[in-house]
Amino acid sequence: MLSFFKKLFSSLSSKEREQYEAQNQKLASELASLKQDFATEKQNLNDKLSATSENLAKTQDELNISNKNLEQTQNALSTTNENLAKTQSELSTTNKNLAKTQSELSATSKNLNQTKQKLEDTNFKFNFTSSILAAKLENEALKQFQACLEKWHAFSTEGEDLNDELEAYTKLKGIEKNLKIVCACSKLYQNTIVAVGGGFSSGKSAFISSFMEDKEFSLATDIAPTTAIPTYVFHDTITTSLAITNSGAYVDLQKMGDKTHARFSHDFIKSFDFNIKDIVPFMVLGVKMSHQKLCFIDTPGYNPSGAGHTHQDIETAKEYLNKASVLFWLVGLDANGTIGESDIEFLRDLDLGRKELFVILNKADIKSQDDIESILDIVEETLEDYGIEFKGISAYSAKRSKEYAFKKSSLQNFLLNLESQSHNIHKSLVKDLYAIDEKCQKDLLKAIVEKNLKNRELSGLAADLAESNFDDMDSTLYKRIENLKKQQDTKGLKQKLAELGERIEDFKDAIDGVFGKRLELKRRIYTEKDVESEVAFKTISDMRKEKKQKQERETKSKNPASNTKEEYIEKENAAEYQEQDDENHEIFLNMLAESEEFEDFLVMFDVDLLEVWLLSAANSIFDDEGIADKLGLQSSDDVWDYAYEFEDDWKTFLQKYDLDLCLWFKFSSLILSVIREKGSKYEKMDAKEQFACIEEAIADWLTKLNYKLMDKTGKEMDIDKIITYI
Repeated sequence: MLSFFKKLFSSLSSKEREQYEAQNQKLASELASLKQDFATEKQNLNDKLSATSENLAKTQDELNISNKNLEQTQNALSTTNENLAKTQSELSTTNKNLAKTQSELSATSKNLNQTKQKLEDTNFKFNFTSSILAAKLENEALKQFQACLEKWHAFSTEGEDLNDELEAYTKLKGIEKNLKIVCACSKLYQNTIVAVGGGFSSGKSAFISSFMEDKEFSLATDIAPTTAIPTYVFHDTITTSLAITNSGAYVDLQKMGDKTHARFSHDFIKSFDFNIKDIVPFMVLGVKMSHQKLCFIDTPGYNPSGAGHTHQDIETAKEYLNKASVLFWLVGLDANGTIGESDIEFLRDLDLGRKELFVILNKADIKSQDDIESILDIVEETLEDYGIEFKGISAYSAKRSKEYAFKKSSLQNFLLNLESQSHNIHKSLVKDLYAIDEKCQKDLLKAIVEKNLKNRELSGLAADLAESNFDDMDSTLYKRIENLKKQQDTKGLKQKLAELGERIEDFKDAIDGVFGKRLELKRRIYTEKDVESEVAFKTISDMRKEKKQKQERETKSKNPASNTKEEYIEKENAAEYQEQDDENHEIFLNMLAESEEFEDFLVMFDVDLLEVWLLSAANSIFDDEGIADKLGLQSSDDVWDYAYEFEDDWKTFLQKYDLDLCLWFKFSSLILSVIREKGSKYEKMDAKEQFACIEEAIADWLTKLNYKLMDKTGKEMDIDKIITYI
């Protein structure tokens, strides 16, 4: 190869050789430079390697230190982890203790809130009760009416009693309640009063609240019984909330906080130590309403006490539902889907005669339209079956303020019709007063007329006795008639009648005073002629005629050809009277011949039957000188006392054998007749003969009457036992 290059070089020209030489030198120079650079670079690399080795050794030292530190750190971390585990355990225990503490704190906080609420309730109840007790009646006219009530109580119970005095007093108290409302809130009675009733949870309060424009302000509603105190709710531009006291004073509940009226639920009232309803019978609530001329009465539910209500709730509901001329009766469709038997029974117990009834099927939004139509038909049919008249039936949702369907009249049209009616509460209350007056006047006048008729009848009886030559004016019979006549004195009744007019006029003045003007409505004064046709009084002759006609009809209906029972009695009496030689006794027996007539006579004059029998027996004994002498009786008073000694014995005997005392009176008359008829012959008879004689007379009389003596078991009685006792 080298030889090749040599040959090649020798073949080159000089120029080419020069170029080659130059190039070769250049390459040699570059090679030298490269060698120099290589040596420099090698030195540099050696320096770097040396530095790197040093750094590596240093790094290794640092790494060893780091490993040692890491080991120390790991040891520390292990210790830390152990401490952390211990701390976590302690933290867990602390958390448990904290949870327990928080639970106790929560319970304490709850108890504190309850205590705070109880304290607030207690403070409210104290403030409320204090306000109620401190409330004073400002209206002098109402005070005057209440004073009239106190005088009326004395007037109605002293002297001659009024009929149904409690009813009259209750109605006057009703007028007083209305006057209290007028005094507390005169705007209320500018509206038509509408009562809202129904069972528990039928939605009465929600129904009324659905007409309130301020939806933030509503009556209390809950699943528990809420309405405990009747509340009058009416339209007012300024929110009014009043608690009316029994005296007619009132307390402004708005001053005790917003929606204070809603606190008076059953549970809240029970928390008082007394029945708050005894001093706050009702409340008044004025709020903006969509129907501005209506006043609703929210009443307690009527359900039994098991549903959270009491008997007082039921009576309160009836009282306020009867007050209004219009009644909305609510039925909750969520309960049984239609009107229940308890609703029907309650409605029938109310005075619906002059009341407009409108039935609301509330909560209709939970039913389908088909179900609603079906329920409407059922309710309509049920009301008609029980004869309950109604103005309309509405399927309504108080929650949505929407009517879904109706019968007869829509709710809206019915409400608008009510708003168009005019009301004069002043005139209405005076008319109520005069209605009480009318009844009291007529009751007193009827009592006067009845006593006058009785007095006339007794005078006629005395005259009949005198005409029959019974002229012993000192006899017990005449004295008894005079005593009965004295009992028919009408002076007290007439004084009562005159005083009644004064009492009523005082009431009228008080009512006018409350309204600040005199109503030109005069009291009608009735006379005896106005009530004569209403007096249910019959004279003895009237009774005889009626009894005779009745007996004739009964006898003819059984056996037209036979003689009547009365004819038998008349024949027997005629024969009996002929055998009696005591004309005075004959007159008395003739007057009381029929047992039923005798009873009517006694009822008419309010006379005790046994007393009359003893009187008759005493007269007979006294008239028979022989018997009177044997008994050592010197005067009619002695005889009367003697006869009365046996009164209790007679009552016991008659009750034992369940005997009719009128019939017994007849038996004794027959026995006396037998004794008189036989005279001295009877006295000579031994006891057995006397017994047989009396038994024959009584048996003969019973046979003629076709009458059998029966005991309580229906078994025929032995006459021997009866005669033996006589």
